[in-house]
Amino acid sequence: MAKLFVANTITDLILGDIDEHLPINRIPLSGTVLGLGTTTATDNGELVFLPDFEQNKTSIYKCNPTDGKTYSLSPTSEVDHFPYVCFTNDISKEGIEIDISNFNITNSSLTEIVTQSINQCGVKANYYGVYIESTWSSVVLTIASKLCLWQWARMKNFVSDDIFSAEDNIYTSLQHFYCADQEHPDNPMKYLGKANSWRLIGMYASEPKTGLVTVPQPNQNLHIHGICKEKNWGGHVHHEHKMGKLLHIDSLIIYPLQEVEVIESDLTIKDTVWLDDNLVFTVVNQGLLDVSNLQIHIVPNNQYSSYIGCRIPWLSAGNSFQINIPKNKIKLKTGKNIINIIADPDNLILEANENNNIMTLEVSISPV
Repeated sequence: MAKLFVANTITDLILGDIDEHLPINRIPLSGTVLGLGTTTATDNGELVFLPDFEQNKTSIYKCNPTDGKTYSLSPTSEVDHFPYVCFTNDISKEGIEIDISNFNITNSSLTEIVTQSINQCGVKANYYGVYIESTWSSVVLTIASKLCLWQWARMKNFVSDDIFSAEDNIYTSLQHFYCADQEHPDNPMKYLGKANSWRLIGMYASEPKTGLVTVPQPNQNLHIHGICKEKNWGGHVHHEHKMGKLLHIDSLIIYPLQEVEVIESDLTIKDTVWLDDNLVFTVVNQGLLDVSNLQIHIVPNNQYSSYIGCRIPWLSAGNSFQINIPKNKIKLKTGKNIINIIADPDNLILEANENNNIMTLEVSISPV
């Protein structure tokens, strides 16, 4: 059965920086895997999942935000990790090829074409994978993983009462690229070169408001990334831009996705003991996403003014980290003390279950 996996959401990207990541080496790429996503928060790129039907495998390409160029990523890399990514399992046998002979391609938007294709396929689902081989006279691309409104507001002095109403303004502010037969000198967008043949891979949400694979706005059902045939350029295909001109569709395949699994983080504190006048505890990442910039607070006797802070730069999924705090570093009193150990005290890490983020230890200190 075709299944969609989602690590974080588009909504999460809009709301702020993300400290949870899925490494590329944990994405199975055998067979046909459709997906899209963003690269690390430091380099701001976007991802294109490109199936190779003959070799029965899928490659992931990174699209560079400064020049639109694409680079193939190693599936075994321990460096490449993604704050947002959605992808399918191997759906080689789940595709429905659409007969588009009666479609009005040149006078329809890409969203209308995909919606018509989904209606033709006749399979109901909340989400659909989309694969298109197409020809364009001009294509418009944007590339950026940071859809963080507070950052954009800080840089652009922009304020909106409704954060989601600002999304179009965010896309407008991004660097735009275009591929066309020739450069238009009066066009403010950056010209990449001539590239007519494009492979488009993306997701269609029946209800965009979930924010799992598309921007949570009405009518934003389709989220498409693309890469040109030569694999020189790629990015988020701005298919509704007035300069984009679709000429022909060579192939269109719809993949109904019947199941959805949201990949989440889950932090907890375990094995808390007072040992030889030292506080010893273990921070465990028992979720499925790696976590960065994890803060730990040790608070004695509910006095936050006396707290001790620790930071774990990176904690991979399934791993743990032991912390040892000497007695003389903790402000304790003679007699009974209550120590609270809190993982992610500011709730910056996105977790489904935060009830296990606090561990309480009772410690008795003898008079000197």
